[in-house]
Amino acid sequence: MPWERVSRASRAHAVLQVAVFALLGGLVGVAVLDPAAVAAPVPRGYTGREEALKHAMVAVAERRKGVFINKAARPRLGNTLVVTMANWGFRDFFMNWACAADGMGMDYMVLAADRQMHTFLGGARAVLLADGVGAKLEWGSEGYYDLGCQKLEAVAYLVELGYNVLFSDADNVIGRIPAPLLAEIAAGEYDALIQADHPDCQSRAACPLKWDSAKTANGGFYYISAKRRGAMTEMLRRAHDHCTAAPRTQACCDDQQALNKALHATMTASADVGAGGFPAAEFCAFEAAAGGAPENPGALQFCVMHPDQHPAGRHEIVPERMASYHANWILDGKEKIKRLAKHGLWQWVGDVCRRDAAYQ
Repeated sequence: MPWERVSRASRAHAVLQVAVFALLGGLVGVAVLDPAAVAAPVPRGYTGREEALKHAMVAVAERRKGVFINKAARPRLGNTLVVTMANWGFRDFFMNWACAADGMGMDYMVLAADRQMHTFLGGARAVLLADGVGAKLEWGSEGYYDLGCQKLEAVAYLVELGYNVLFSDADNVIGRIPAPLLAEIAAGEYDALIQADHPDCQSRAACPLKWDSAKTANGGFYYISAKRRGAMTEMLRRAHDHCTAAPRTQACCDDQQALNKALHATMTASADVGAGGFPAAEFCAFEAAAGGAPENPGALQFCVMHPDQHPAGRHEIVPERMASYHANWILDGKEKIKRLAKHGLWQWVGDVCRRDAAYQ
């Protein structure tokens, strides 16, 4: 069902409709996929929940991978999966994100954080992570931490299953097809491309991540390659362990803090890197200024996304160069909407997708 035609009344009808379809086995437009029928194997040794979740992920990922609806147009992106996360309390942010993505012909998987969101989207689009909290969550609340940790766990599972993941939070709106970023993904040189979270850089050369300062990687928009999935899965699992460790404080760890902690351990080759992960990390080694080739091919090869093309909430904005905008560093939902609207990226108005054709 196209998002732009979903009114309040029809959304309520859609929720009931999807529930009925699920009971009937996936009739009339919503595919309810039987995990047992998925051919791709899931590694043995997992709990029942993990195995069921991975089967559900494979079922959706095999439909949605390829970045765009037209899979044949960009075959080198065939194993790359665009992923976002949504819960019912913040569904308007997802609907706005999907409005933009659908307008560009993108295909994507949704990590549903609660059963109501999963029922609304259907099993052909969404994977239910847990029957969790559907309410709006304040930063630093227990439920907020839980959602972030579920995100890390899900991304780790997808990489382990062999998918490249381009993850975007729903408040990081992709307004134009990010051609340079997709070209880098297709080239397959980097293990990870991550949005920088600090405001004082307008080029990659100015963006080296400094772990003793505020110059850190953003946990809401990143690309993770599965080409070395063993080492990458290990690093993501380590991040998930940081995220779920008790006691939780505002200092550590939400999913971004946990991801940075795992990256830092890899960059510094500290003792907690452990066996099976990357032995070291190199930053932007494929850039011309760095000689165009890595010194240590076994290291984690990662770089920041171009900050003028993919700015975060505190970056200086260059509208004509911007492909996406992340309204982070803004805690209030209404203020996030205002900021996205300021940049022409809030198009879910009156429960209708109102795309700005000029921006597309």
